[in-house]
This record gives sequence, structure tokens and C-alpha cells, in this order.
Amino acid sequence: TSNGGDGLETCRRLKADQRTSHIPVLFLTSTMDSPELIDLFSSGGDDIIPKPYREELLLARVKTHLDLHRFRRESTERAPTLEEADHAEMIRKTMSRAVFEQAPTGIATLDSHSGEFIDLNQKYCEIVGYSKEEMLSRTFQSITHPDDLQEDLENMANLREGKIQLFSMEKRYFTKSGGIVWVNSTVLPLWNEHSPEKVHLAIVEDITKRKEKEQTLRASDRSSGGENMPNHHNYGHGLTKLA
Repeated sequence: TSNGGDGLETCRRLKADQRTSHIPVLFLTSTMDSPELIDLFSSGGDDIIPKPYREELLLARVKTHLDLHRFRRESTERAPTLEEADHAEMIRKTMSRAVFEQAPTGIATLDSHSGEFIDLNQKYCEIVGYSKEEMLSRTFQSITHPDDLQEDLENMANLREGKIQLFSMEKRYFTKSGGIVWVNSTVLPLWNEHSPEKVHLAIVEDITKRKEKEQTLRASDRSSGGENMPNHHNYGHGLTKLA
């Protein structure tokens, strides 16, 4: 299905109906920003495939979901063997890892207390310029611009305390080369009330080019007396919280 409003609503209806809730839903998308990723999975989507895509990749992902569905159906009719259960779990983990690694946005899991990176995909590494091994020895605090860090820490504190369910903000990272990259960061908790440890998911999208265009536009408007100044405010920070 496509990732438009109709596709999301169709997915929700399929997953809400017991007669069709078992049907795997795969989204084909070409605009994978952070809020969209959340919408796709929140609607009940089972997988995402970025466009343009290779036909063999699409067919392989469809086959994987069909195999999983067939296993679940057979499991309801008889108790699965240990070997079958292990195989199904391996397929699920492999599929989840493929989505994680192939996502067109940076995705990472982090310790919500220390800020240490636990795992991250290749896109996240490309955004900041570090290798995965280098990132696993760092914290998000160590690469966050100091002017953005306090707001980030306050949001994390509110998230841990349950005052908000997630948050998004525009912030700056220091790259390995010493440069600065702008990202839109969306943070979601991966814990529940029974979890002994707190781990969160961070989805980051590189918005540096957009910020550079905004800066150029502001400079142009200042030189022309501000006649065409857009009705935008607070370019440096964008924050969305869901309480």
C-alpha cells in the first residue's frame, strides 16, 4: 500500500478487524521523515520498503511475511516444534534488522539515563561521520551542540518521568570532521511500567540543507529590507511534545 492518508486508514481498519488482522501490511514510501515512520508503524504496518525499490527485494520481503503468517496459522492448529519456533524467531529478527539497517533515516537505541548509544544503523553513522564502533563509545550529550543540550535534557527528563509520551526537536550535532549537522530528532520510549531499565529510540533526519536555505533566505530578506520576510519564527529550534 502507499503511505498516504488512505493507506494508513486502510491499514488501521485491517488490523482492527479480527477477520483481517493477520494480513501483513507493507508500506512503499519515498518520503521517510521521522513523524511518518511513527505513523506507519503506529497504524499497524508490518514493514516499510523505501522507493525506489528493487523488485527482488520487494518479493523477498513479501515472501518473508507470508512465511511468518503461514507459521503462525499452523501454530494455532498444533504446537510448533522447538526448531520451528527458533526458525520463526530468526526470521522475525532478521526482518526487523533489515528494516533497521535499510531505513533512510538514522535510527538508534540509547540508554535513557546515561545517553550512551546501544545500537544504531548505518544512516545514523553517515549523518554524524563516525563509525558504529566509535558511536558505541559515545553519548548523545557528547555530540549535541551545547546551545541545544539543555532543552534536550529537559525533554528526556520529562519523558522518563512520564510527563510526555514522545518529543521531537531540531538540534545540532557535531560531526567527526568538526562540522555541524542539523537534524530533526524524534525520541520515543521503549520501556513500560514493568521495565527495570529505561531505553529509548531516537529517529534522526538530516535537515542541514533545509536550514542552510532558510539562512540564505533570511540573509536575502535582510539585504532587501525584510519586505519578503516569511512568517516563520524560531528557526533555531522546533519542538513538538505529545503529552
